[in-house]
Amino acid sequence: VDAGHREVRLVPSNARALVAEHDLVVEGADNFATKFLVADAARLESRPVVHAGVVRWAGYALATGPQSRPCYRCLFEDLPREQPDTCAISGVVGPLVALVGALQAELALEILLGRAEASARFVHVDALRGGPIRTRRLAWRPGCATCGERPSVKDIDPARYVQPSCA
Repeated sequence: VDAGHREVRLVPSNARALVAEHDLVVEGADNFATKFLVADAARLESRPVVHAGVVRWAGYALATGPQSRPCYRCLFEDLPREQPDTCAISGVVGPLVALVGALQAELALEILLGRAEASARFVHVDALRGGPIRTRRLAWRPGCATCGERPSVKDIDPARYVQPSCA
């Protein structure tokens, strides 16, 4: 994280403070623990986030508003319990990373320009199946731990962001 031109590692103890320093968070971490940490910290600090991820031939970009529904946990409920398919394990197609980064940048610019329709937009591309770029609005999940009817994520608990270890 570039926090005022100094490099800082994003960890549970500083996530909220780092996120609070910015108007928009652009997240492209390579692990689910960090993705959820950013999503939760941004939600708690009322900051919009544009997430992105790529594994093998598929990738996505997702924009979520500061307090709007749905959120990142509406799509990905929680950290996977078993070892997830990650870029470190399965690799990525380099040009797809560039494409997803461009889609992520477009969503970020729309949010910065105040276009509310960017929030809850999920853009997915599957390059192995011909590369159509599909955009859809996410559905809100009433039982979501972050934005649901009874949210349970009310602070950053370090135990919540522990990625399962490789077996």
